[in-house]
Amino acid sequence: MFTKKLSTATAVGLAALLSASVASAMDTSINAKEINGRSSYIGIATANSDLTAISFMDDRNTQTSEGKNGRTINFDDPDGFLATIGNDYGYVRLETELGFRQADVTSMTGVADAVYTGVSGSVDIGTAMMNLAFEYSVDPGEVSGSGASGFTVTPYITAGGGALGVHGDLNYLRIANATDPNGNESVDNGFFIAPAIQGGAGLTVGLPYGIEVFGGYSEMLAYTYNYRGSNDIHIKTVSGGLRVNF
Repeated sequence: MFTKKLSTATAVGLAALLSASVASAMDTSINAKEINGRSSYIGIATANSDLTAISFMDDRNTQTSEGKNGRTINFDDPDGFLATIGNDYGYVRLETELGFRQADVTSMTGVADAVYTGVSGSVDIGTAMMNLAFEYSVDPGEVSGSGASGFTVTPYITAGGGALGVHGDLNYLRIANATDPNGNESVDNGFFIAPAIQGGAGLTVGLPYGIEVFGGYSEMLAYTYNYRGSNDIHIKTVSGGLRVNF
């Protein structure tokens, strides 16, 4: 779809942060986590996302009468998963997050919102992020005065940065002459990578033996730097999953 290389400095920085996060999570003893205590952890979550439409400018070949026109691609809601590994310092968590989402192309429009026909395609979206979360845990039993219950409730906010990569294909018929046997256009195995930031909030419920269940909402923005006149990529995600502390 697009082609772009992430800078060497960004790649080196991501690698360094990934190494730090992994190194801090290598103690593999099950931890009955203390309230606001320290631990290392791994987690897995499902991601139900909304991907905003992506607009871009496209140069067609000399056999195409459309010339250089704007395109806007719409997608269905991408679903996928998120995997994390990190360290909890009590009130702050530092983690590496790897994500995968997949979405199908549902429609495409051109100049004056003209609708293309024969549209098909899909995109695979991969993300690699470093997140910093601020949290505070309470024991419902202690809050109510009945003593420690062994359960905790932890609201949190999080922010992070990293990279987003998109790989996909797109097929459609030219508006100018949809009956032309050579009128089919396609972008096969298109690839694009860009720096990204994200932020969100959520709630964690701590269970015995270091097990936690959590849910959250986040928004991610990937910067395309107006490449081919494209807008930035915006993804909204509702996620929920399981975390195991060591």
